[in-house]
Amino acid sequence: MVSDELNHASIIDGCRLSRATIKVYPHRNVDAARAILRDAPSGRRKLLITDGVFSMDGDLGPLPGLVEVADEFGAIMMVDDATPAACSGETAADG
Repeated sequence: MVSDELNHASIIDGCRLSRATIKVYPHRNVDAARAILRDAPSGRRKLLITDGVFSMDGDLGPLPGLVEVADEFGAIMMVDDATPAACSGETAADG
């Protein structure tokens, strides 16, 4: 699992309870998430997790960039979000 450092506590708890290997990237840092996935062992499932809108700060997750990274490394992308945000097209939220 690859998780933004400012993900909601429920995501962090879920990651810990899963007993999966967890790597945390600096908040909204797409390049750091890419580097973690690049270095991940091959042949294992990969999950890239972010909030769409970080409720404590109100800033948006860089969804288009993270989706690109997930596709690049064959990872599953999970976005936890109670507030909808566009992630494709000309009006995409790009952080």
